Amino acid sequence: MTRVAATPDAVFRARKDQELANLRSLLSGLNIAPEEATQEIKDRFEQQIANCVRQIDREAMDTTTLREILDSKIRPVVTEVQDYLYAVLYRQAGLDNGVGAVAHWMLNDIARRAGVERRVLLSIGEAELIEHTFSMIRMRHQDASVWRLPILVHELGHHVARNLRDVNPNAFAMLPVKTYLEDARDAREHRHLHELFADVFATYVLGAAYPTCVIIQQARPDQGFHDHDQTHPSWPARVHIMLGALRAMSAIDPKDVTAGAFAQMADLNVEPLWSALTAESAGSADPPTQPELRALPERAAELVDLLVRHAPARLRFRFGRAYDLSRDLTSRDDPALPEGATITQVLDAAWRWRANNLSANDNDLTIVSRNALRWCEASTH
Repeated sequence: MTRVAATPDAVFRARKDQELANLRSLLSGLNIAPEEATQEIKDRFEQQIANCVRQIDREAMDTTTLREILDSKIRPVVTEVQDYLYAVLYRQAGLDNGVGAVAHWMLNDIARRAGVERRVLLSIGEAELIEHTFSMIRMRHQDASVWRLPILVHELGHHVARNLRDVNPNAFAMLPVKTYLEDARDAREHRHLHELFADVFATYVLGAAYPTCVIIQQARPDQGFHDHDQTHPSWPARVHIMLGALRAMSAIDPKDVTAGAFAQMADLNVEPLWSALTAESAGSADPPTQPELRALPERAAELVDLLVRHAPARLRFRFGRAYDLSRDLTSRDDPALPEGATITQVLDAAWRWRANNLSANDNDLTIVSRNALRWCEASTH
């Protein structure tokens, strides 16, 4: 081996070669998950990593530019690949009580029912979010129960917004939801519309289970329920659009004798729960205005209409064995999943129970979650 003088250029080239070697070896980690890392997923990772290699090869001229490329372009990709592999190992070790496998199946089943072909991946982290480079949805480390599965469906809504194609193959706007959301006044409204669509999507798929989960698990009474920012609308706005979505769903098919149940969910379950929680709210210096709140039902109806026109009808929440599910949720005898019941119906039953049992102790919550999670798993077969 020829000895090379330790010049700045030699050090730069050594660092560059090392980073390239690190990227090329990263793909070997996919061998830990042959049952999950299908060729389509491997292709997705390989394309992004190959792009990283090209960026380093072409753009890194010295240690300064190499560091800038690593920080701004390479590290985010590497982090997502490592998070995916970590999540696979986490699930394989059983540290999430089987929630990850159920969530992964559920999210891709819903995406397929929406008519979206691109598969989503699942990783774990500090909070739920979606990373669009790999279509990767993140669930929280500590989630080992059934209760936060509805939040992941909201994140899937962002994926559907970007990928749902027009039912008319000759349409000028091939991505109708994405086109609708881009018709915003500014960047802030654009981000808020994305969040509102994801809320409507999760409500459309899960019925009242999603807004009930949000009100109990997510909304912030310590901030007067008005903690909006540049990326997310206020909680009153979000809950109002969920209520609007449920009521719009009641008007989809006048011939459907069960459709009115969606409006009943809004009027008898979700709205009273929200009103009770906000009755003594401390308020906010910048709450949504009444005109803003009054505009949300129309916005909800427009978003629901997009899903009705461009997604298969089977995406919408379907009522099922609600009585049987609710009756058996608290059983200690490991009851079997009622025939024909779906994951969305199980989540609906679990959240109906929880809304009616807010003072339930840890033991009861564990029993209900265990039965619901076991039924969710059974429905995947």
